[in-house]
Amino acid sequence: MPTYLHPGVYIEEIPSGARPIEAAGTSTAVIIGYATKGPIGKPELLFNYGQYVEQFGGIGNRHGLEPPVDYMGHTVQAFFDNGGGKAYIVRLAPGAEPASAKLVIPNEGATTFADIETFLEIKGINPGSWAKGLEIELAPDDENATPPTFTMRIGRRNEDGELVAQELFGEVTFVEGDPAYLPGIVNDTSALIKIDTSDLDLENSDNQELYRGSLTSGDLSDLAASDIVALAGSNFTVILDDGAPTGVESIVVTLTTTTELAKIAEQIEAAVSDSVTAGPLADFTCVVSGNRLVLTAGSGTITSSVRVEAGTTDAAAPLLLIGHGRDGTAGHLSPLVRPTSAHIERRSEV
Repeated sequence: MPTYLHPGVYIEEIPSGARPIEAAGTSTAVIIGYATKGPIGKPELLFNYGQYVEQFGGIGNRHGLEPPVDYMGHTVQAFFDNGGGKAYIVRLAPGAEPASAKLVIPNEGATTFADIETFLEIKGINPGSWAKGLEIELAPDDENATPPTFTMRIGRRNEDGELVAQELFGEVTFVEGDPAYLPGIVNDTSALIKIDTSDLDLENSDNQELYRGSLTSGDLSDLAASDIVALAGSNFTVILDDGAPTGVESIVVTLTTTTELAKIAEQIEAAVSDSVTAGPLADFTCVVSGNRLVLTAGSGTITSSVRVEAGTTDAAAPLLLIGHGRDGTAGHLSPLVRPTSAHIERRSEV
């Protein structure tokens, strides 16, 4: 309230209560849609496109999916390229599940399947196919330490078949309550995976592959029928090892003319089954799963494994992407004996 010191006429402006329209910021957006990865249904505040690439995968390849174009990725990129300052990103992915894999926990002193009680259920940190092809390798640091310690590497194979680690967790254990307990450390810090531990029911057929050595080829979806026909007469060697001194079998597989990958699998299985008719390796199988050949040993010991070596005509193994450095993966149980790995596969596309 002004103070009037002298008599006279004064003009006083009194606010009416109605203010003029104020300018509102237009540099903040909310963008909702499909993304390759990232949290679902939770707004994330980003300040540049680089953050979107890191957290949501950038512009994704949606070949064969609906919609076929990544409208979300293009929208976010255009927003920031044209001066946008900040955006809340909300990823939608109804019905999506995380890609997953299973890996047996190497309990201290385990020498038989009866000694194994739990396994790791490994999943992508959030749903979608972005985690497909991630490989988790577990190797011993010091087998004589109490408790034994391990190193876990998480990454992808390069063109030379080498695992390039994106994350590494060293000197970890499987002792609950230990500060270095692997599932706890990974779940607190990993940006790629999360781990659940579960009881291992050996009677459950879903767990059969966990305690049988296996070898999985690379992705053969681009293998043409003419390529398969050209394999006729070529050969390679399948080596089954159940860890016992006399438990190694080497079988030469010679392929015959066919145009189907499933028939190749049948030929491999038949050749091995005809050669190994008794013993713990007799239940060998070879099937096609997700455009990959999966060679699986019988009910061998805890160290059972499957390997493939080139034959006298080195054509089949490279073309079928099986064997060392050919984009395939091996699975066997005991990191106490040698490194083991799990290969994350696609559960759903988003």
